[in-house]
Order: sequence, then structure tokens, then C-alpha cells
Amino acid sequence: VPRQTSRFYRYSQLFSSPADDDGEGATNYDVEETLMTLHFAIKEDVDKGFALERMSRYCQSFPFAAVLPVQPLQYLPTPDGGVDVRFLRKKTREKGSIDGGMRFFVSEDRDGIDVVAKRNSQGQTVSKMFSEKLVVQSFLKRVTGEDVDKTSPFPTDVVTLASVFHKWMD
Repeated sequence: VPRQTSRFYRYSQLFSSPADDDGEGATNYDVEETLMTLHFAIKEDVDKGFALERMSRYCQSFPFAAVLPVQPLQYLPTPDGGVDVRFLRKKTREKGSIDGGMRFFVSEDRDGIDVVAKRNSQGQTVSKMFSEKLVVQSFLKRVTGEDVDKTSPFPTDVVTLASVFHKWMD
């Protein structure tokens, strides 16, 4: 990261590179709380691999920044087809630039596809439950068709929603 005196070459400490984990190591998602689990049935005559790819692309193109316009965040596709959403803050000597986040996993399971969202509490000093709730509810509204996204529509031609669980269910 350039640190020259010219304001044109100085990068803000608020933003970190994808490889910058502030030295805290990888998150163990086995111990993190599950915020949402969705199970999708694959429609007849649709290849499982094709359906899995479409679901991964949908999750990776979801507009997380539009859901939380005030929260600085970074979302990165993962090699397994999911998404790593990181909440950011200004880096200080005491705290790193990562302020928790969420991890979306997309996997082939049972007779369909599962989308699981887990909390990433790495670096969190203040609970991000409100932000997590907004992301989960917005994602669910788009999946159920309650909120239509014309630029990146949900792939209803390959899957149907079979079951829903999330932390804020009534």
C-alpha cells in the first residue's frame, strides 16, 4: 500500500485488500451461528450442476451494498460458489479493518441445493445483528418474489424454494 505524502497515492485505511485479514486468521464457521438456511428443490429436467452454478451466480451477484448503504462492506465470491461479506471500519492501532460479517454457502445437498448464511464474528466489537437481519430479510424477499430485482432475477426456471429457516422467524 503506497504511503507517499501526495494525497493522490495515499490509500484510506478504511478499505482493505481481500487478503488483509488483520492477522486474525481464518474464521471457523463450524462454531459460528447459522442465520439462515434455505433449501431449494431442483426442477425436473434441470441438471444439478447447472442449477448449482445458477444459484451460486445469483448469490454472488446479490446487491449487499444496496441493502446496507451506510455500512462500509466488501463482498467477495468464494471458490466454493458462496460469498464472503465483510463489514468494514476504519483501521486503528487497537482494531483491524474487519468488523465481522456474513458468509453465504451454496451447496448441493439431499435432493436439491442449500443456501446457508452464517455469522462471521471475526473482529466484531459491536453486534451487527441489525445489519445481518436486514441482509437475511432482503435476500429472502428476493428469493420468494416479494421484492423483484429486474437486473439480476432469481433463477425460478431451475429451482423452487422448498424450506426456510432464519433467526428472525415469527
